[in-house]
Amino acid sequence: MGVDLGRFVDKKVPQHLRCPACLEAAYPPVLVCWSEHALCRQCAVASESYACPTCRQGMVFPLKPSLFIKRAIEDYKIKCENDGCSWTGTVVNEKQHSNSCPFRKVFCKLCDSRYIFSQRDAHLDVCTEKTIDCPQGGRDCGGRSSGGRKKRRLMQEHLDKECAQWQCRAVPDCKTKTMRANLDEHEKGCRAAYDEIFQLKLTIEENAKLAEQRVPDKIVENLDFATSTDKALLPADEQQMFASTFSSQVVRLTEHEEANDFFIIDVYGDPPPAPTFRRLRILDRSDETPKKRMRLLCGAET
Repeated sequence: MGVDLGRFVDKKVPQHLRCPACLEAAYPPVLVCWSEHALCRQCAVASESYACPTCRQGMVFPLKPSLFIKRAIEDYKIKCENDGCSWTGTVVNEKQHSNSCPFRKVFCKLCDSRYIFSQRDAHLDVCTEKTIDCPQGGRDCGGRSSGGRKKRRLMQEHLDKECAQWQCRAVPDCKTKTMRANLDEHEKGCRAAYDEIFQLKLTIEENAKLAEQRVPDKIVENLDFATSTDKALLPADEQQMFASTFSSQVVRLTEHEEANDFFIIDVYGDPPPAPTFRRLRILDRSDETPKKRMRLLCGAET
């Protein structure tokens, strides 16, 4: 094959400079018959009829170059045959450019496919014959030296059948690693256990909140019973004073961090200089006088 006519950038190549066999520019040109008809060397060598395609005379060997046609074609400028390259020059300089063109195509020594020279790294990222490390366990996957190094076309089989470094993804804190065949079953069980523990935690927290709400209610119930009982045992002139004083000075602290704590002020004595938080205590009042029982009931226990 000669030079593709589409590569010439200056002007159209005339008919007499074209190879009659491939219809491209006859470069390098050789004379093939006594009439000095020219063909490109590639077509002349590949001819099976050993006859000139123009005059049908027998070809004359050895083939001689046509200096006239050669010089004529070398006066034309051509562009690089590699897509993406902007180089232009003569056919004489083309070989030198082709050897260094970043857009030239070369053969991969691993898989025998062709790739653009400047995209070598991109090709190696997909080359089926390149040896790579296991993405799960690395070079020494499975505890064997280089056990995790496989050709890319064999890596998927290694991941499916050999690699035991597939980590559980069902629960964030789970560190379990296993083979891919066992991964789904493990993740289902791991997730179920996690959900069960989480639900149990929510139940415990809810029960704790309910208990905190019930404790102060029970204490107030006991306190109301004690005050009503002891109030009835006081003299008539002290009952009114007891009711107003006690109800205003025993304050329930629902916002305090311990729901069963109360702010206690002795109803029969002067208020303390500063409020203090004390825990209410329930006392046996069977052997106490009414006034002493109320002091004990409203007394403070550290």
